[in-house]
Amino acid sequence: MRLICGFFHRDGQTAEKGRLGAMVDAMIEPGLEPQIAQLTEGSLALAVLDFARKTPFEIAHGEHGLILAADCRLDEPEALRRMLGVDGAVADESLLLSALQDWGSAGISRILGDFAFAAWNPQTRSLLCARDCMGIRPFFMAKNNRRDFAFASLPRALHAGGFATRRLDESYLVNDLLNVFSCPERSLFQDISKLAPGNFLHVSSNEIRPEVYWKLDPELAGSRTCSSEAAAEELSEKLIEAVRCRLPETGPVAAHLSGGLDSSAISVLAARMLRREKRPLLAYSFLPEIQGEEDERPFVEAVLKQESDIEWMPVTIADPEAFFMPRMDCDQLFPSDSGHPDIRVCADAAGRGADMLLSGWGGDEGATFNGRGALAEALLNGRWRYLAQEIESLKRTRKWTVIQIMRGEVLAYLFSERLRSLLGKHRHDIAARIFRVLQPGFADARRGEPLRIGPNAAMNRYILLSSFHLARRAEHWALMGARHGLAVGFPMLDRRVVEFSLSLPSALFLRGGWKRRVFRDAMVDVLPDAIRMRHGKLTPIPEVSGMMETQRERLLLYLAELRGHPVICTLFDLGEAEKILRSDWEGADIPTLLRFLNMATYVQQHH
Repeated sequence: MRLICGFFHRDGQTAEKGRLGAMVDAMIEPGLEPQIAQLTEGSLALAVLDFARKTPFEIAHGEHGLILAADCRLDEPEALRRMLGVDGAVADESLLLSALQDWGSAGISRILGDFAFAAWNPQTRSLLCARDCMGIRPFFMAKNNRRDFAFASLPRALHAGGFATRRLDESYLVNDLLNVFSCPERSLFQDISKLAPGNFLHVSSNEIRPEVYWKLDPELAGSRTCSSEAAAEELSEKLIEAVRCRLPETGPVAAHLSGGLDSSAISVLAARMLRREKRPLLAYSFLPEIQGEEDERPFVEAVLKQESDIEWMPVTIADPEAFFMPRMDCDQLFPSDSGHPDIRVCADAAGRGADMLLSGWGGDEGATFNGRGALAEALLNGRWRYLAQEIESLKRTRKWTVIQIMRGEVLAYLFSERLRSLLGKHRHDIAARIFRVLQPGFADARRGEPLRIGPNAAMNRYILLSSFHLARRAEHWALMGARHGLAVGFPMLDRRVVEFSLSLPSALFLRGGWKRRVFRDAMVDVLPDAIRMRHGKLTPIPEVSGMMETQRERLLLYLAELRGHPVICTLFDLGEAEKILRSDWEGADIPTLLRFLNMATYVQQHH
C-alpha cells in the first residue's frame, strides 16, 4: 500500500522541507515503518510512503523531466506496455509515468486500475492530478487557499501541514449519517475537498481547472445482445481477471468471507490462484459468538470445506463496551480501535504479513444485481411471455403468490417515490428514525433524495453504479486500511466488470425464478451449491441487539455526558435519542442508535 502527499506554492515561494515532513509523519501510525521518498524542488514538495516495500526508493522521474508521486495498481500492465512500446517488466508506477509522458491528460481514460497521483511538469510548472474512475484510492485537497495547492491521501496530513483547519462540515456529517452522497467533492471538513472519481486537475500558478476523463455511459445500460451462456462465460472471465490483477506478487492476501455470493466467489478465486504459488489466503468472517439457527456459519463452512487450505478467522464482537463507545478515527466517521470487527480484520491481516484485503463491495450494483425492476420493465415493454414465465418460476422457487409477486416485483417499481412512501414501501426504517434524533435546523440536510429506482432494470443498474455511495465506501476502507499499511481491493468494482455488467439485458439477472442469475451461472465451478443456489442473506452478527441491551444503562450515562457538548446539542436531539434508548427497541432502532452513537462520539472526541 502507498500514501501520497505534497504541495505547490503557486506564488513561487520555496517549498519547506519541514512542512512536508509534518505531512508525512501525520500519515504514519505507531508501529508502522514505511519506506519514504521525499522531494522538494523550488516551490514543489512531493512525498510517497510505501508500506510494502523493504528497500529505499526515490520519487519517480521520467526521461523528459516529469516527476510523479503515485498510489497506483494497474489492471492491464502487459497491454499498456505493448501500447507504449515499453520492453520488459516495470513497476506500475513507472508504467504510469511512461503513459503520462506519451499521452498526457488525454490518455488517462486509457489507464485501467486503482490510482491517485500528482505529476509535476517542470517545463510548464504545473501539476496534473487524477483519481481512478471508481474512487478506490483517496485524494484530498485543501481548498479556499489561493496561494497554495496541497493534497494528501489522508485529511490529517493537510491538517498537519497547516493547509487546512479541522472545522467540521456539520451538514456533511448529517448527510453521511443518512447515507446521502450527492456531492463527491465534499468532505467531513469545511477546508478540505476531494478529487471526484473519474476526474483530473490541471494546477498552475494561474488556475486550478478540473476536468472529467471518464464517467459511466447511460447508453451502455442493457445495450448488449447475447445469450445467457455467453454472458455467464464472459462475466466469469472478467471477474477472474479482476481478482488476479489485484493479487500482490508476494506474501499472503486477506479477504472478507461472509457466506454470500460476492465475497465467497472472490475468496474461492483468490485461494485457487494463490495455491499455485503456495501462498495463503487469510479469510475473515463476521459471526456471532455462539452459533445459532440464523447465522452465516454453515455457508462459510461450505467454502472452507471446498477450499480446505484457506486460513480462516471468525471475527466477533469481543468487547461490547468498546464496540458501542469506541475511539473514533480522526479522518472519518468510523471507529479506529480493535473494538470494531472491521478494525480487527485489518490489524490481524497486516500483522500476518498481508498488504492487500479483497472485498466483495460493489457486486449488488452490477455483477450480482438482483434484477430490481426487471418484471416492471418487461410489463412496460410488452414482453408478456417473459413476465408470465418469471411469475410462474418465482411461485415455484420462492413460494410467493401472484399477488406478492405483482406487488413486490412489478407495482413497487411503477409507483412514484412519493406514492411508495405513502404506501409504506419507502425506506421508512433507519432513515425515518434518524430524522427523529436530528435537530430541526438540519431540515435541509435531511431532504436528501434516495436513489430513484424505477421500472427499468437496466437504468436501475446505471443509477446504482454511478452513485457516489460506492466511492464513499471504498474511501472508508482505504482510510481504515491506511492505519495498518493495508490496501483494499474491490474486484466487483473493476471497470471492466462494471461496464460489462451494465451492458447486459435485464432479463439475464432475473431468470427461471432466480435473482442474480447471470452471476450464479458464471460461478458454477467456483461456488459451492449451498451458496450459489441460496436465496437471501442473514445478518452477520445478529446478537448486537442483545449486547446493546446489556449496555443500556452505561449508554444512558454516556448520553448524559454528551449533553454538555455544544456541537452535539446543535446537531442532535438528545432527548429523542434517550427516548429511543429507553424504549422497547424495534428492528431499525439498533442501527439508528449505532450510527447516532458513532457520529456523536466522533464529535465529542475530535471537535
